[in-house]
Amino acid sequence: MNGRDIYRAALAQMGEPLTSEADYEEDVVLGKLNIMLPNLFVVNNLMRETRGKERMENIPVLTSLDAEQIGYEDEIERTVLPFGLAAILLLDDEEDNKASFCNNKYYEAIRELQCVPKRAIEDVY
Repeated sequence: MNGRDIYRAALAQMGEPLTSEADYEEDVVLGKLNIMLPNLFVVNNLMRETRGKERMENIPVLTSLDAEQIGYEDEIERTVLPFGLAAILLLDDEEDNKASFCNNKYYEAIRELQCVPKRAIEDVY
């Protein structure tokens, strides 16, 4: 998913039509996403390690909403990032109840995705 896909998913979480995209400055949305990505980097790498994938070396930085794919695991892109972005945008709109709900869903999704990589047990006897 790219930044625009996450933005549209966040609007859906907020109960906003896609026409609401014009209500938010793209630079602001882009900045908020770039602030969120480092917060999820460790969780993403834990998921990748658990799945036998290589860890990401660098935190992605989006240069536009449409340009590049973020490259995080699907669950983070489809659940965590949209809820987190929705919470931030709703706070900006002073919709505290909706923002609180989305923020809770954001942290709940992170907790559900955190996992310990499976490792072989070594017999020391």
